Amino acid sequence: MVKFLIDLKHNNKLKKMKQFLITSMLLISASTAVFAQEVNKMNAQGQKEGSWVGYYPKTNNIKYEGTFKNGKESGTFNFYADSGEKKLIATKEFKADGTVYSIFYSGKKKISEGVYINKLKEGIWKVYHADGKSVMSEEPYKNDKLNGIKKAYYISGNLSEEVGYKNGVEDGIWNQYAENGVKIKETQYKNGILDGKLIIRDQNGKVTDEAKYVNGSLILPKKTTK
Repeated sequence: MVKFLIDLKHNNKLKKMKQFLITSMLLISASTAVFAQEVNKMNAQGQKEGSWVGYYPKTNNIKYEGTFKNGKESGTFNFYADSGEKKLIATKEFKADGTVYSIFYSGKKKISEGVYINKLKEGIWKVYHADGKSVMSEEPYKNDKLNGIKKAYYISGNLSEEVGYKNGVEDGIWNQYAENGVKIKETQYKNGILDGKLIIRDQNGKVTDEAKYVNGSLILPKKTTK
C-alpha cells in the first residue's frame, strides 16, 4: 500500500512537470509568433515601417535593430558584430534634419563619434585613446574630407599636435607640443608638402634649431666659420 502511494505521488509529479514543459513551449511559441508579427513590417506603400531587425546574409546573425518611419531610419539604431553574441559595435541616431550622430565601439569602449550627413562625415569627429574616455584627436570634416585644424591630445588632455588641412590635404600649420604646453616644433604645409620656416625648441621653450622647408626639401642654415 505504501509503495502504491509513493508511485502515485511520483506519477503526479511527472504529469505536472510534463504539463509545465508543454505550457512553457506553447508560451515561447506564442511569444515568437507575436514578435514576428510586430517586427519587419511594410506599410501600404511597400516601405519599411516600425521595428526592424536586420541580419547578416551568410550567418543570419543579427546585424542591426532599429525603427523605420515611411521607409527611413528614425531614432537610435544598434549595430552588432557578425558573431553569435550581440556584440555592439556602433549606435547611430537618425534625426529629423537628416543628420546621423554615430558612435563606434570596441567592446564597451568608444573608438570614435561624430555626425554623418548623406553618409559623409561632417563637423568635428572625436577619436578616443584606448581607455575609451580620453579624447585622442579632434578631426574637422567637410563633405567627408579633413578641412580645418586637426588636433591631437595626450591622454592627460593636453594638446600634443595641430595640423592644418584643406580638402583632405595638409595645408597650413604643423605644430607639436610638449605635455607641459611648450611648442617644441613649428612649421607649415602647403598643398600637402612641407614648405616654410622650421623652429625646434626644448621643453623649456628655448630655440635649439632653425631651418626651413622649400617644396618638401629641408634646407639647413649654412654654418659660418671664424
